[in-house]
Amino acid sequence: MLVLVQSLASQLGPAERVSWFPPGSGVQALVSPARSASLAPTSPLVLTLSERVSEVFGSDRPTIEPAVRGTWVDVDDDTIEFRPAGAGFPLGSHVHLKLLAAVRIVSGAATGPTRARGWNVPPGTTLRL
Repeated sequence: MLVLVQSLASQLGPAERVSWFPPGSGVQALVSPARSASLAPTSPLVLTLSERVSEVFGSDRPTIEPAVRGTWVDVDDDTIEFRPAGAGFPLGSHVHLKLLAAVRIVSGAATGPTRARGWNVPPGTTLRL
């Protein structure tokens, strides 16, 4: 007996990335890490927007203070990621992400549009020395 099976994937077509944002006006964003989390020195910063990055920021990218060597990478049409280079974000610092347009950060708390986000980088430790 011979049984032929056609995979469901071949019937559905190629996979597509799906992002969901609550109804609202203006551009919304998911930002990682979360505001309440500390930022590890070599952690990436990820922004997923409710609209195409090119429509919101054009070819420019947000700025980071203090200035840190690294690269902005276009993950897909809606997502960009900053990947710090070298030692990354300075230990014990407060890192500010300055956006080029006001966006509403989607989180558990209701907030208005903002152009900035910040994180604390933990101080160094001598425990491993």
